[in-house]
Amino acid sequence: MSKAILDTNALVGFLVRGDTTLDYGLKKYDQLVILTQIIFETVYILDKEYNLEREELVDLIAKVLRQKQIESDRLVILNTLLKYRDNPNLSLVDCYLWCQAQDMKCDILTSDKKLARRHRGD
Repeated sequence: MSKAILDTNALVGFLVRGDTTLDYGLKKYDQLVILTQIIFETVYILDKEYNLEREELVDLIAKVLRQKQIESDRLVILNTLLKYRDNPNLSLVDCYLWCQAQDMKCDILTSDKKLARRHRGD
């Protein structure tokens, strides 16, 4: 089985510039791995450099993650992205921590009042 890890430039290029690197990868490899960190960096770039709304960027990334050949921590990423989309006062990392705390059935030790309030309000 052939496998490759997709980098941020290829993902951003595909999502906003019509770059064909991802398409090429889907044809050449049996599996393409997208690490959670790459998703986080992609979200940051789509937000800060391309000014995409949270809902739009979540939809774009979710479409990529639905591809059969894409290997990722789908459930964690999608749950994080949904929290990110629905909670404009929280950062993506805050939403990731929230999801991790839920999965691990534990608290978040934080001085961030917005995060603490959302986490307690599960």
